[in-house]
Amino acid sequence: MTIISLICLGLFSISVISGLSKSKDFFSPARMFVIIWTLALGLADLKLSRFQHIWSSQSWMMIIIAILSFLLGTYVSFVNNIDKRLSNIDDIRSLFNLEKDERKRLFKAIFYLFLTYGICLLMEIYLEGYIPIFTGRPDLARIEFGVFGIHLFVNSQLVIMYFCIAFILLTKSTKKEKFIIWSIFLFTALSFFTLLQRFNYFVWAILTLSMIYYSSKFIRPNKIILTGFIFFLLLYAIQEIRLSRYLQSYIYITSAMKYSSKYAAFTEPYMYICMNLENFTRAVDKLQDYSFGFLSFDWIFALTGMKKSILTYFNVNDRPFIISGYNTFPFMWYYFSDFGVIGVGFISFFQGLAISEIYYRMRVKPSFLLITLYSFCVVFLVLSFFTNVFTMLNFFFYIFLSIIICNYVFDKTGIIKIYKS
Repeated sequence: MTIISLICLGLFSISVISGLSKSKDFFSPARMFVIIWTLALGLADLKLSRFQHIWSSQSWMMIIIAILSFLLGTYVSFVNNIDKRLSNIDDIRSLFNLEKDERKRLFKAIFYLFLTYGICLLMEIYLEGYIPIFTGRPDLARIEFGVFGIHLFVNSQLVIMYFCIAFILLTKSTKKEKFIIWSIFLFTALSFFTLLQRFNYFVWAILTLSMIYYSSKFIRPNKIILTGFIFFLLLYAIQEIRLSRYLQSYIYITSAMKYSSKYAAFTEPYMYICMNLENFTRAVDKLQDYSFGFLSFDWIFALTGMKKSILTYFNVNDRPFIISGYNTFPFMWYYFSDFGVIGVGFISFFQGLAISEIYYRMRVKPSFLLITLYSFCVVFLVLSFFTNVFTMLNFFFYIFLSIIICNYVFDKTGIIKIYKS
């Protein structure tokens, strides 16, 4: 094990263990960011695959600038809010027992959004003429499936499932209401599964876990560790069932791993974590032309429906210099590809500042809307080694829908009031 791996994994362990204290917030922005990035860097520097390479000083510099800039942004926010009284996490959790009128409004919001989802899903299936899971090439069909505009509302599956869990946890509902909400939840989860777009489920899981942590006493830091351990055991068990030894060996061989084939089961998770950074460092060394905002503001171009045409016309390659089957990049790639080191430094800084400001607003004057907004930020923090969700149109649509629902449901959670607080 290298010195860098030892230092990073040591910092990872310290961050996790210190976050288990009752006086600490496990999901605070700086802590979550350090946990994710020390783990990713610690594993990546082990160089267990021959697809990995020795990173240049320039590549290391870009990663360090991005990490330190983001943490500097969180520190500036901390200083700005140092004189404010933060609500205790347990006090925040005790606030969210919905009144009767709020419960009725939340029920209506879930039901009508579910109705919209169902209609749009049926329209999309009718227009496309197939369901990805039932095709001969589901891997290809899931990528090609989708009608522009309609698919945004189909992707509201994530928001529906999120507010269903909020309804169950935060309201004293009747058996009839619980039955309807659970039915909506299960139908939405199972119907969307037929589209084979698993990324939404990961986002929903992180989003919901964060919401539960801040709004109920159901999840505590020690339960997070235990739940995470059980979750990864289940993933391992599912993988053992799903993948034959031959397929595991195939992944092991094609990933050019350096360790014994006895540990082939660890190949896929290791590569999913590390190859994002490998792709980034390789692209940093070879990139010659910047795209000046096409990637950072991808969601705007996607909203116009002209994304593919614009990227093709200007010959923008958002995933260059890849030599393996893993084609994802960490969050700072989009800023570097657009604006170089200036983008990496300044945008990462303001991102850290903005996320921390939302966090401190939530801790000073808690509301369910602020918990939801910060939960979206937690999604970014957890997946920052893998992608940048703030460049995705779908992600902004989730936030937009959530703001509308929260503003409709909760009497004390208006958008204007938040900016006045």
